[in-house]
Amino acid sequence: YIIKIYSDSLGSHGICCNKKGVKGYWHGCNLVRPNRWEKRLASSNSDNNYRIWGLKMAELFSDAWMKGFMEQWNSDSELTGSLEQIGFGSIIGYGFEGEDKPRGVISVENGRAVSAGSYTGEVLNWDIRCAESQWNKWIGKPPGMMGLGMAFTSGKMKFKVGDYGAMLKDPRMAAPFIKTFSVMGKV
Repeated sequence: YIIKIYSDSLGSHGICCNKKGVKGYWHGCNLVRPNRWEKRLASSNSDNNYRIWGLKMAELFSDAWMKGFMEQWNSDSELTGSLEQIGFGSIIGYGFEGEDKPRGVISVENGRAVSAGSYTGEVLNWDIRCAESQWNKWIGKPPGMMGLGMAFTSGKMKFKVGDYGAMLKDPRMAAPFIKTFSVMGKV
């Protein structure tokens, strides 16, 4: 079983286990702590998607990934409930620093995601950008308020559209924003 997978400039990584629990973690195709039940867990292909025991993992912010994000968003009652209380509705784009447009978009109405997929020119209320390695870091270990604040002031996180400062001043919006990173980790 794979518990967690992510990629960065060093390649793909993850934690694996068998029915008895965690047995090791892997980097690329080799277990760093080998065990007897599986020595080759994953191999990467040229389009930066990962195959685990024949299952293709979706690329971050791709159409398939965004649809999975929407499913996880709606299954998190803490996230949807807190956003529903404030009547939150927005079209949010996600992408990588230095690119002209976001890669993925999710549309939220009254706290629930109603559509998601690849960006196709929608008018955005929020457009959030980071380096891919930063996204992967936060998806693996969601940041707190202080970590996000530091990322914003240092330029690691950029809002091409949306008012980050106003969002942080309103705890009813800030807490759910931080929660979205743990939801991303479930995709």
